Amino acid sequence: MPTLLTQYARYLAAPANAIEAVKTAVRSQNGFVSELFQGNGIAEGLQWHLQKAGISSP
Repeated sequence: MPTLLTQYARYLAAPANAIEAVKTAVRSQNGFVSELFQGNGIAEGLQWHLQKAGISSP
């Protein structure tokens, strides 16, 4: 899955209900796997990455 490589995507995140292959790919590249489902999990992942980068989110 090339879209899950850090050479193409800067902020990797997956919701809790992602398939295991996606969660494994995200974790293996220090991405964020949420305990929340669907869009809520992605939103949490984006907030996590922004905070890690020192960017405040609304």
